[in-house]
Amino acid sequence: MLIPHTTIVFSRYILLERERCHNQDSRSFGEPFFLLCEEIQGLDYETALRQLMYA
Repeated sequence: MLIPHTTIVFSRYILLERERCHNQDSRSFGEPFFLLCEEIQGLDYETALRQLMYA
């Protein structure tokens, strides 16, 4: 009985953690996240550093 109980508890934890990450993680925003990633890839090192220093 201990193995099925542990399996159920871990399964619930995995599902809850997946839902939490989907709701709170910025990588789960979808299209806006990928657009921002494309914009950041276009920056050179000096511009990115300057934006970090003055932000």
